[in-house]
Amino acid sequence: MLKPAGNRSAGSPRFSIKLIGSGKNIVALAASDNSIYAIQNGPVPFAKVNPYQPVRITTKGGLFLDASSESMYPFWGFSKHEVGGVGFLADPLEPRKFFMATQDYHTVIDFKDYDFGKLMGSENYDNPDGLSDFRYPITKPPHTIRILVGGDSQTAQANQISEGPITPFKKRKRMLTYPKQLELLLNTEAALNDIPLNFEVLVDRHSVALDYSLYNWPYYELPDLQEKFDADIVFLFVTSSSVKNYQNIFQGPSTREGILGPKADIEYTLKPEIERFSDPFVKTFYKKAFERGYLKPERPGGKTPWPNVGVFLQDPETRLELEKIMGKGLGMLCRKLNARKNKSGRQVGFFICYTPGQERHAVPEEKFHQFWIDVCSDNAIPLMDLTAPFEALKTTYAPAYDAVFDSHFNSQGNDLLAKIICHELLDKPWSRYWK
Repeated sequence: MLKPAGNRSAGSPRFSIKLIGSGKNIVALAASDNSIYAIQNGPVPFAKVNPYQPVRITTKGGLFLDASSESMYPFWGFSKHEVGGVGFLADPLEPRKFFMATQDYHTVIDFKDYDFGKLMGSENYDNPDGLSDFRYPITKPPHTIRILVGGDSQTAQANQISEGPITPFKKRKRMLTYPKQLELLLNTEAALNDIPLNFEVLVDRHSVALDYSLYNWPYYELPDLQEKFDADIVFLFVTSSSVKNYQNIFQGPSTREGILGPKADIEYTLKPEIERFSDPFVKTFYKKAFERGYLKPERPGGKTPWPNVGVFLQDPETRLELEKIMGKGLGMLCRKLNARKNKSGRQVGFFICYTPGQERHAVPEEKFHQFWIDVCSDNAIPLMDLTAPFEALKTTYAPAYDAVFDSHFNSQGNDLLAKIICHELLDKPWSRYWK
């Protein structure tokens, strides 16, 4: 801290200069979102200075544009003669977005600080804003179309394909998931076609929560996030694995709205199963499953063994009951979102996006495909069905699935998904959601 001289003249203002941060070979400074950022001449080209923290910028493949990388020409870095010759400005309309120009780059570039370094690993759930994603600003930037995506772990995980050992879980890169690749492709197409819009694709946190199920959480979670982030479009990504956690429907009583509550009720799960199975929401399903021998009565000191969900999908009557259970909450979600308008006055769009998963069930993929077709049809939910294009192209992108990671889509499968969804969103009828 610098203090004023002791012989301060009468009437002069009191002041003190405090050291609030520091940097290393600072070339330029800019302030945004209550932080001061620095462009630096050295191995750490971009940093916060209050307190000091290097800030990393990512490539489309999840690599970082660090000045010290030996495999890339330096994206950053400044010649000695450039000190003082760097233009650096914070965007006044969007927090943590910056513009920069230097003598070596005859262009103005923009870049953002969304905690890429901290949140690049797709296993990192430290985003406090309800997302399994980078830290996007809560307020939607001008001229931006925001897409909110929900799903299961297929939406939030992507293993990098390699000829050697699989990528350790903690090193899987978020940029390789189809939502991040979709965001990149949409913005690339917008630039090439002179569309004056920016696209952001945000992923809900429940997409990685193993103790939740699509039977319940989307209705309670997605509307709140849509309002919080002012999303223009919301879609739910489903595959053949998205109905496997059907046993979660017995983990809590139904609500006054007639659907499962938002999360498991621990006290309720301690009740005898026969009592829980009598809840109106699941009573008919359990009765038919019990009559056909798919479920057995609770064993003394144990629990009912749960068969693979494919068993129920092969029986028309139990399949119909599962469709009703799944469809009721999702139909209510669709109507709730469609009744809304975002802050610009546009009706919020909602749809379900289906794509085939790796066939590892006891029943054909067609059973799951038809299940989702019927769920959407019976509840007036728009369905973006990726089955035909995905099946036609998955050989070109093979292998599209991990052999060991529970048959999730790998980086190539995610790349294909992003390309197909981008194509659909830019074409009729889906373009009505953003044009």
